Amino acid sequence: MNNRITSMVVGAFALALGLAAGAADADYTAAKKKNEADYKAAKADCGKKAGDDKKACLKDAKAKHEQAEKDAKAAHEKKEADAKAAKAKAAADAKAAHEKAEADKKAAPKK
Repeated sequence: MNNRITSMVVGAFALALGLAAGAADADYTAAKKKNEADYKAAKADCGKKAGDDKKACLKDAKAKHEQAEKDAKAAHEKKEADAKAAKAKAAADAKAAHEKAEADKKAAPKK
């Protein structure tokens, strides 16, 4: 009976962690798409300018785009690392619960 409960708890943790990892990927993809759209809009605004103003505008737009890409990637990597750490903790907790259940089973008096 204890093994079933342990298995259900481990399964629930694994499902939750899998959903969290999928959400992190979806957030990253959405951030990349938004960044591309913002960059495209900024370049279009720069197209209305001429000469050095246009060059400076394009340079600024590109710098903002690259920084936004770095920020999105860093956030994504942090979420992945957090999910990986949570998964390792869940596995360790499940192993400890299983070992405790086995120890309790051995220690229980025979009828």
